[in-house]
Amino acid sequence: MSIIGKVSSNFKLAALDKTWTTQTLWGAMSTGMIGLGTYGSMVPQTVKDQVSTYEQKITSGEWDVFWGEVKKQDGTVWVADGQKMSDQEIWDQMEFVEGVVGTIPP
Repeated sequence: MSIIGKVSSNFKLAALDKTWTTQTLWGAMSTGMIGLGTYGSMVPQTVKDQVSTYEQKITSGEWDVFWGEVKKQDGTVWVADGQKMSDQEIWDQMEFVEGVVGTIPP
């Protein structure tokens, strides 16, 4: 059974036996909660290999996309070099990173 199936089953059982409590579910790549899909036919093997390398680094905890230095859209430092955003900071973020064009609606 997939991780989604296991989580869903646990939630259903908890609801049925009235032990359900509200909770935040924050799944990581290492748990199988999230992952990468399939590649289109035009994606070169070199790109697939690069993505695979980073997928392995993320899954092992060696690398995280939220490690700094990360800058806000306006260029100010959001996460200092060598630091990492906490799960709560990631969850609460309401700004774009540098290079993203657009605005977040209020």
